[in-house]
Amino acid sequence: MMKKNTNEIIRLLKSANYHLNNGDYGISCYESRLSAIYSMEILANYLNIEINGSNLREIYKQINKIVNLSSIRYCIDYLDSLKNLEVNYCDTYCSDEIPGAEVLDYVNYDDSFRAYKCSNEIKDFVFRIIS
Repeated sequence: MMKKNTNEIIRLLKSANYHLNNGDYGISCYESRLSAIYSMEILANYLNIEINGSNLREIYKQINKIVNLSSIRYCIDYLDSLKNLEVNYCDTYCSDEIPGAEVLDYVNYDDSFRAYKCSNEIKDFVFRIIS
């Protein structure tokens, strides 16, 4: 199961990069944030921490009790701020749902690039621990 999840993180980041380069900034931000959530869930699983739901901030708090996550806190804070993309722009709140086209007006290239970069930092941090 963990291998499937790590592959899914890589797939999401490739897709986020593709959407970033094609101007689909909302979808890119969403995929970047989702890959960060998956990365943190994998880390929680690796550390045998039981988590409920997929709230990035809560997962961070639970893991930070055991592992010092200060090096990725900025990225967690930024990506957590993007949760409004899900709540405000999805037809129904669902962790796998991609926001509708209206979200594309809400974020820009800089937002999307920053989300992509942060998600990669989180992935790299997690992969170093679990490898």
